[in-house]
Amino acid sequence: MSVLFGAHTQPVAAALTLPHAVIAAATQIGDPRRSVRLRRRLSSGRALRSVALGGSSTSGHQLSRTSPLLYHARVAEWLRTLSAAAAKEHQHANGGTPAIGPEYTEKCLDTLLVGAPDLVFVEFAQNLQDEDSSRALERLVRRLLQLPTSPAVVMVDLPTWKSMSNARDHQREMVPRLAAHYGLPYLSLQRLVGELDRSNTTSVHGWHPGAWLQCGNSTRACRAEAAPHPNKFGHQLIATAIVRLLERTWQAPLPSLTNGSGIPPPLMTRPSSRAFSSVFTPTGWRARSGASSLVPNYELDSAVCVGPDHLSSYVEHAHNWSFVREGTKLHPKPGYVATDGEENDLSLCYPVTSVCKDVDACVGRTVLVAIGFLKSYDARMGTARIWCTGGCSCEENSKMKYDGRHNQQNSVTYTNWLATKLSDLAFSNQKCPCSVHVKAVPRTRSPNSGAARDFRFKVTMMMLSHEGEMKWIDPWKTLWQNVGDSAPDLR
Repeated sequence: MSVLFGAHTQPVAAALTLPHAVIAAATQIGDPRRSVRLRRRLSSGRALRSVALGGSSTSGHQLSRTSPLLYHARVAEWLRTLSAAAAKEHQHANGGTPAIGPEYTEKCLDTLLVGAPDLVFVEFAQNLQDEDSSRALERLVRRLLQLPTSPAVVMVDLPTWKSMSNARDHQREMVPRLAAHYGLPYLSLQRLVGELDRSNTTSVHGWHPGAWLQCGNSTRACRAEAAPHPNKFGHQLIATAIVRLLERTWQAPLPSLTNGSGIPPPLMTRPSSRAFSSVFTPTGWRARSGASSLVPNYELDSAVCVGPDHLSSYVEHAHNWSFVREGTKLHPKPGYVATDGEENDLSLCYPVTSVCKDVDACVGRTVLVAIGFLKSYDARMGTARIWCTGGCSCEENSKMKYDGRHNQQNSVTYTNWLATKLSDLAFSNQKCPCSVHVKAVPRTRSPNSGAARDFRFKVTMMMLSHEGEMKWIDPWKTLWQNVGDSAPDLR
């Protein structure tokens, strides 16, 4: 029986007893070498670093990001109890980001890790929208496996409504396939619950979805939820299964050293290159691409992902813009805000040359850049015009505006992508290879509409993509809760 603890010393809930046959049916051990290395580090008294990567289920959804009830926090606390090092020396970070897919995490990985981790949980089964999402997940896994600490990587497979309806979910099926291909420990929550139900395992909770998901007591109420997020008991189930999975892994015989421990070639393929252009759609400016021949899905060059606390390093000038820190301690909302509606200019320097190794090949190349900005129901919110100077160009159009206001009663960070074309000036000795300018303008110039006050616009983050499509990070998908945090929450 695995006992899972909460805040350092006190149990957060009763321990769960899960039959060995159920655990075996819902998990796969994979290659145990990385997990055994993790166990040896624990035994030696070394302080561990762990991080959880995923979407809203990992982030917490209705639970706090720092809640000890989250599945990864429970496992991290259990590992503390096994270590000879002081519990306070261990670090665990919640790198889950609501409403995103692996495309975002792949590009912003460096900002989500706690140094070089020893253990990484990867949970994106609910966030795989299409084949590009699955490709990004594979590239993310490959980057994790090449970290200098050779971390143990555990794949966590949470269900979708489609899979729970016994319909085939092609993208979600890539999670166990990738785990098997790279020899990673793997857990399926849906399979776990199904096995418990079939084995008639006694549970005071019952096995109705509402018992282990954050939804009502009926199937109809559950399906009204956007995604099947685990509740407290669901997180406990996941954590218990992961603990038992690690225990099984540590007891498994080690493969022969002659089998090799290198990273296998990619399972998937991707287009060798893409031709981008900016197109205006009802939701704003988007990057459109055309595919070419296919190549192995090797990891891509690193991207630039800058949160608000680090934006100042990339600001060339901020004429009538100022850095502010609003919101609460739990959910801070820092960023640059325009302080004048008529004469203002925020110029952000994008290091576009960092994605180019061959200067000659990069002249004329299109690189995707992004600006994260706040959309709010605040009546003061205005719009912003965007243009580019220096060694990059973006299409000039009077419609190229970002609107900072919407009718929903929330404040959300939208991430809008812009296709910029590089010129030879980007590779000259000038200080900034590509300057993207943001000018806040009033929503209306009518003298009776409060034009003097409705120009407020807030920039919260910036991103620079390597070559690869980012279409799943739609403006309505990227939320405040973790995007732009200066660092993950540490426990």
